[in-house]
Amino acid sequence: MQRYTKMLAQKRPFFLNSNYCLENLMEDLKTNRAYASAFVNETLGTTLPQLLRKLRIEYADNLIQNFPTMKLNEVARCSGFNNLTSFRRAYKAKYGITPSEGFSKISDEQIGEK
Repeated sequence: MQRYTKMLAQKRPFFLNSNYCLENLMEDLKTNRAYASAFVNETLGTTLPQLLRKLRIEYADNLIQNFPTMKLNEVARCSGFNNLTSFRRAYKAKYGITPSEGFSKISDEQIGEK
């Protein structure tokens, strides 16, 4: 089990692939569907879609923090989301604000620092 955790941690961020799915995880872990699913569910305590969404949103928030002039659709695409609507919905569910409000918050904080 530890071997798989290390492998996933060392790979290029798999969650940035907007088409990543259980079949990809099976290939990465070199195992079958049942074990790949159990690995995520039991070891990480979540489902693969939930894990992907969480990692993508955290990555997107990092982009927003570090690149406040980046366009929203670029943030969504670079974070592994297929479309802006799903990105907005997931961001709001996690942070309670829209991505645009997140950008505004960063801009306001930067203005306050000057």
